[in-house]
Amino acid sequence: MRIAIDLDGVVANFVRAIDGLPANYEPPDWDFSDVFSREDWSKVWTRIKATENFWEKLSVYPENTTALRNFLTDESGHEIYYLTSRAKTVGRAVSLQTDNWLYHNALWSRRNFSAVIAVSNAAFKKDILASLEIEAFVDDYGPTVEECSSIENCKTYLLDRPWNRDKNYGKRVFTLDQFFNIITNKKPADYYLV
Repeated sequence: MRIAIDLDGVVANFVRAIDGLPANYEPPDWDFSDVFSREDWSKVWTRIKATENFWEKLSVYPENTTALRNFLTDESGHEIYYLTSRAKTVGRAVSLQTDNWLYHNALWSRRNFSAVIAVSNAAFKKDILASLEIEAFVDDYGPTVEECSSIENCKTYLLDRPWNRDKNYGKRVFTLDQFFNIITNKKPADYYLV
């Protein structure tokens, strides 16, 4: 099976890399509007872009990282594409920073093919998914999931986060483990309905 997984907000914790936020802070939206003005947010991104190898320094979401590691031990020959939208920063190329982060966090598979595809804008994800004939995709950015849900033969899911609860963007999962169980038919999607 060809599977694409977004990184930031799914397995990589972008929020913890931003200085000055409370320890357990979760943004209510994509612009962190409850703590940053537009001007402040612009300054945050200026600082990120000036930070050498910023993308190598992100922490993980432990539960999703564990689920991904467990899935990567499967010997069924999956193709895993890490499809991420990341801004260029000082230092190594974004794709190399991402490779290093994955390696450091033991998220490269020896049993399954893995590749990093780093794009500068999330709008490019739909074309990439379609051209690679991806069969399952998970992301935390609602507009991307909504757009990619129209790809034929691609099961597309939104990973539930506080910042993507503003509307119904499509099928939603609450953990990466749930996503893997659904796409591999270990448990049907309605198993998780409350």
